[in-house]
Order: sequence, then structure tokens, then C-alpha cells
Amino acid sequence: MEKSISQFSVVSSLFFRLSAAAAKFILFIYLARNISPEDLGLLGIIIAILIIAVQMTGMELHYVNSRNIAAQEMKNVAPIIKAQFSTHFLSYILALPCLAIVFYFEILDWSYLLSLSALLIFEHLSQEMVRFLQFTFNPVKSAFLIFLRSGVWVFILIILCEFYSFELTVKLVLNLWLIFSIFASIYGAFSLRKFLFKKTEIKLFSLTWLREVLIRSMPFFLTTTCFTLSQFIDRFVLNNIIGGFGVGIFFFMASMASALNLFVSFSVGVFYGPLAIRAFRKDGLQEFKSVKRVFIKKSIIFGCIGLICALMFIHPALYFIDSKEYYNYVNIYYLMLFANCIMVASDFSNLEMYVRGLDIEMMSSAIVGLVMTFIIQVSFISLWGMNGIGFAVILSVATTWLIRHLFFKRAIRLNPDLLFSQR
Repeated sequence: MEKSISQFSVVSSLFFRLSAAAAKFILFIYLARNISPEDLGLLGIIIAILIIAVQMTGMELHYVNSRNIAAQEMKNVAPIIKAQFSTHFLSYILALPCLAIVFYFEILDWSYLLSLSALLIFEHLSQEMVRFLQFTFNPVKSAFLIFLRSGVWVFILIILCEFYSFELTVKLVLNLWLIFSIFASIYGAFSLRKFLFKKTEIKLFSLTWLREVLIRSMPFFLTTTCFTLSQFIDRFVLNNIIGGFGVGIFFFMASMASALNLFVSFSVGVFYGPLAIRAFRKDGLQEFKSVKRVFIKKSIIFGCIGLICALMFIHPALYFIDSKEYYNYVNIYYLMLFANCIMVASDFSNLEMYVRGLDIEMMSSAIVGLVMTFIIQVSFISLWGMNGIGFAVILSVATTWLIRHLFFKRAIRLNPDLLFSQR
């Protein structure tokens, strides 16, 4: 286990993950400078739809299987990984026709159907491979896969547009993203080859196994679906009330502010999340508390560093973009930074429920949180427009955190044994 968080692993993983995050923000700045807020808003809607579709396609099986992997010897992990990927190939058959609903109701133009369908498959594959590499304690390979999937193509896009006169369009962005998502999936398969292609005596995939894992993952599926919708519902509400311009401005500000959450997650969460889960399930509450203390301490340190950098970065970025349309709404950026601070803190309430197997409580809190988020955001945007969206997000995130905490405390009150053990 110590090997999994060696200095080399930490530094290398951090380098690749932060490079991928940096590329993402370079992309947003470049796009904001060179395309209209309306086109940026369209890209924001496409990304939201894709993320929601990928999450629903995955059915959150990784939540169940990550627990199993954490409790298994490495030699018994291969059947779990193989069974999950076998299930996903079936889920694609259902997901692609469902994706067409987006185009049928004219949320997006039909010309994006092929690109979005292919991205759905390869983004999901590469995402699951990132998770398996992380939970098999290969953080450097996991981080490099993220960089390959999310970072490299950004620089190629800029080179093509700046030096080879390619027209910067939403479709060009999607096509380059797709190409490198395919490359990332190939690299992920190669990195997991000892699990994917090695013959094992144990074969898990069957109708019985599928039924069991789907039932166990259902609370996670509903939880994450509600949480994901909560994260992106603001874009659809803005698009309906204000239009593509509002979505573009908000998408830029929210994406830039999310650097804070990403920085903390990439610097701390990806290492200490799996360790905290394993500590509780193998060594008990005291070891979990010990790991969690380090987790929180490092999250605060990296959070403060990230916040200072984020505050220093925004005005040079806006100066480069050179658009009054973005300057006029810089207050949204500061509000979204505050919301990201709350998100970092709220993840620890989620961790407390997850390690104890409080799946129903997680699901219930997510459903209530989604309803509250929708009410808050529709109300604030309807009343105050763009001036209300930042406050709506802060109140939504804080409300979701409070709801999680209340459901966790209620579960412990009803069954005190859950403080020390899993359900």
C-alpha cells in the first residue's frame, strides 16, 4: 500500500493530472477568445449531455466493484474487471438509441449524432479504465490516461487553428476529443492487459451475477444520476430562460472556477480516497479516522494553494480574452469559487456514508438535493437572471451538503453500530 503513494507516484500522477487540468483551462480560455459565447454555450450543453449519458451508461457499477477490489487480493481482481466490461458492452446497445432522444426533441442538431455517440462509448471506456487503474493502485498510469484523453488534443487543436488555418468550430473540438478518447481507451486496455486478457479460472459474468450487481448498484446509479443532474441542471435552466449567451458565460466562469475542486481532487483525493475506503473495511474505524485526518489536512492545504492561484489567475485570463461580455460577469467566477470550496468539504460527508455502505441514505439525499437544486435555480434565475445564478449554485451546494449530513446523522442515530461497521 505504501508503494501506491510513494513520492514518485505522487509527483508523476500529480504532474499528468494537473497537466490535463491545465490543458482543459487553456482550452476554455482559447475558445472564449475565439468563438462566440453562444457557441461556447452550445459546447457546454453538449458536454453536459455527454457527461450525463456516460454516467447513466456506466450504471455506477464501479461503486460496487471498487469495494470488492479493495477487499480482494490482486490475483482475484481480473474476473471482476472482465465481468464489468462485459456488462458495459451490453449497456451500449441500450444507451445509443436512448441518446437519440436528445436529437429527436431538437435539444441538439442531428449533425452531432455520430460524434456524440462515438464519444459516449470511448469516453465511458476510458473513464472506467482510469477508475480500475486507480483502484488497482496504478496512479501514474491512471493519470497519464487522463492526460492522453483530456490534455494532448487541446494543444493539437490550438496548433491546427493557429498555424494551419483550421476553422475553430464546435465540431472540430468534438472530433479531436473523440480521436484522443480512442487512443486513451487503447492505452487503458494495454495497461490493464494482465486483468483483461489473462485467462482466469473464475468467471463471474452470468445472468445471476448481472442481476445481483445491478440490484446492488441501483442506489449508486440513482444517487449519481441525481447528483450529476444537480451539477448540470443550471445550464439547461439558463438555456431555457436566458439562452445560449447566458450558458456560454456561465459555462466559462464555472469551468474556470472548478480548477479548485480538480486541484484538490487530483492532488489528494485520488490517493487518499481509495486508502480511506480500504482502511475502514480492513482495519476499522480508528485507522479510517487516521487516514481521514491526513486526507482533510492535505485537502485544506491544497485547497488554500488552489484558491490563491485561482484568484490570481482570472484577471490575466480575462485580459487575454479581451471581451467585455466576460468582464461584466466576473462576479460569477468568485461565487463559483466559493461554491467549489463547499463542494470539497461536502465530499467528506459522502465518504462517511460510502465507507459504511449507507447506499439508501446516499440515494435519498441525492434525490432530495436534486429537487431542492431545481427549485432554487429556477427561482433565482427567473427572478435575477445572470445575477442570480452564482448565488443559486452556492445555496444548492450548501443545501446538498446539509441534506447529506442530516441523512448520515439519522442513520447513525437509528443504528449506532454503523459508526464502527458497514451495513
